[in-house]
Amino acid sequence: MILCIDSGCRVLRAKAYARRRYLLFFISLAVSTVFLLIFQFSGFSLDLAGHCGKIATHFAAALFLYLTAFILIFHLVTIPLSFYQGYIVEHQFGLSNQTLSRWVDDYLKRFLLSYAFFILVIEAWYYLLRTLPDNWWIAAAAFWLLCTVIVRHLFPVLIIPLFYRYRPITDREIRERIFALANKAHMKLFDVCEINLSKDTKKANAALAGLGASKRVLLADTLLEHYSTEEIEVVIAHEFAHHILRHTAKALIFSAILSSLGFFVMQRFLGVIAAALHAEVIFQIDIFPMLYLSFLFLNLLAMPLSNGYSRYLEKRADLFALELTGLRDSFVSCMQRLARDNLADISPGRLIEIFFYNHPPIEKRIAYAQNIS
Repeated sequence: MILCIDSGCRVLRAKAYARRRYLLFFISLAVSTVFLLIFQFSGFSLDLAGHCGKIATHFAAALFLYLTAFILIFHLVTIPLSFYQGYIVEHQFGLSNQTLSRWVDDYLKRFLLSYAFFILVIEAWYYLLRTLPDNWWIAAAAFWLLCTVIVRHLFPVLIIPLFYRYRPITDREIRERIFALANKAHMKLFDVCEINLSKDTKKANAALAGLGASKRVLLADTLLEHYSTEEIEVVIAHEFAHHILRHTAKALIFSAILSSLGFFVMQRFLGVIAAALHAEVIFQIDIFPMLYLSFLFLNLLAMPLSNGYSRYLEKRADLFALELTGLRDSFVSCMQRLARDNLADISPGRLIEIFFYNHPPIEKRIAYAQNIS
């Protein structure tokens, strides 16, 4: 790790950290692609599907056994890369406080959650492939939207508490200012809570979680410790903006349109994939690796569109926060602190921004804040 405290060195470290993350993204994609190709064309998938079919005669049960074996093998293959990316790199760049035992514990929790979600989604997908061979993509898009809505609603209530502890905020001034800001924005707010993010990372974050009258602000202890009251206020105003401007609903509609298009395109190609693999039907279990690979690459192609719309919403939220609070200088200093604490690349290349950034780069966020008259 480069040890330097001047701003120029921080920029170099941020660039190096960003390059490492982009490289690991493509390595992860390559590893997944090679794994799926080997799984499919080595004959292992065919043998595994045959064994699962002998153990369980019901299609859904055989698919469950196959998917369980698939995801276990996949995680065994990719766990070294996950460990390097999530533990080694974060420590090398001085961003992590996480112990090895904590990383293992979190990894197991994430694995169990992803396993349950993976099984549910793929079982539902195959059910639609079997029962609606021509129009499955319409039902699949609706089901995906439903899953997205449910996960968004359950994430702050059930999933975050598995990893972090909530506690009422003790700083009375910040609590009162956030409630005053909520009143100014005509929002009902239930509580303001602190989460112990510092046990894992030095990065700062905040969120607005919950539904209806149960909405609560979640502030990372790293944010509370290192940011001024005014800087925290503009961060929360940004989160309020997403709610007031109905960005969640807009993002869901955009996601529904994009996923519908993706599933429609996929529906056009599944028959070709099945025929190329000499499968009798598109829902034949042993060709799952190629179906999954097609899904991965369609998702990859959709990333620039999804991130582009997200950047638009985030800019609107920034402008709303600036208008609501009038704290332009605090917004700028907050962005500068976030860049420092999160080791963000403030001015990425245009292609990197289009492909990877779901928020505007910090340099642009500061520029349009300073240009407001």
